[in-house]
Amino acid sequence: MKRHLQYLLMIPVLVSACTGDELQPAFVHIADFEVISDPGSEGSPTQKITDAWVYVNGIQLGVFELPVTVPVLDTGTVSISVFAGIKENGFSSIGNIYPFYSGFETTLTLRPFETDSIQPSVDYLSGLSWIYLERFELGNSFTQLSGSETGLEIVTDPELVLEGSRSAFANMEPGISVMKVTTGPLLFPTVGNAVWAEVDYKASVPFEVWVNGNYTGGIPISSYMLTVGARNDWNKIYLNLAAKVATLQAETYNLEFRCYKPDSVSSAELYFDNIKIIAF
Repeated sequence: MKRHLQYLLMIPVLVSACTGDELQPAFVHIADFEVISDPGSEGSPTQKITDAWVYVNGIQLGVFELPVTVPVLDTGTVSISVFAGIKENGFSSIGNIYPFYSGFETTLTLRPFETDSIQPSVDYLSGLSWIYLERFELGNSFTQLSGSETGLEIVTDPELVLEGSRSAFANMEPGISVMKVTTGPLLFPTVGNAVWAEVDYKASVPFEVWVNGNYTGGIPISSYMLTVGARNDWNKIYLNLAAKVATLQAETYNLEFRCYKPDSVSSAELYFDNIKIIAF
């Protein structure tokens, strides 16, 4: 149903209501996006862009799940703008333009019934606030919390590492049932401002994401955000933290991962890399 709604322009015969003439669309194929980043200051260019928000001559054609071939009624020289769409908090029902990626623009000469292919390339906007960036190449800034039976270790096996030479690894072997690790206190923007986390992970069991609020002279508040499902291959999730900021309204915040190994599982492994927290 989703693709049918996106393809409002794609019907077998396109007929002009005014003239009765058959229209002759051109087509633009988009397979995927490329993200460009500076690894030292922006982390690795991993991405999980699932949708393309497509505009032609400033008019929005729609939001399309990738890969897609988009019908375009304008032919000749046209301006194409494409924005990267992601699934907020990993939920397939919540799609948004990722606010920290630039848009992609190009000019094409479209001809009726012909297909042009583009691969939009995007980078991070300039002037962003990079609150946190952990690639585990120089160390491990996550700490093990009280009540946790294991923390994050560094793994260097090329078969296990996402990129670079190091990733983080939690080994929940038999006898270990609880993992809780956290960043240090972080300054987030005030209520109403965009703040997102990007997390690359691979996990044989589900794990939880929590956001903790810290208050001078007060008791910290831990707030559950969501459970991330198990994945056998490396995956990326984009976490919108703005609602947690609005709820907690703390002075500083921690991003925390928790895993409670199911009783039915004897051992579990969780991997993390390329963790970013970004704001305007």
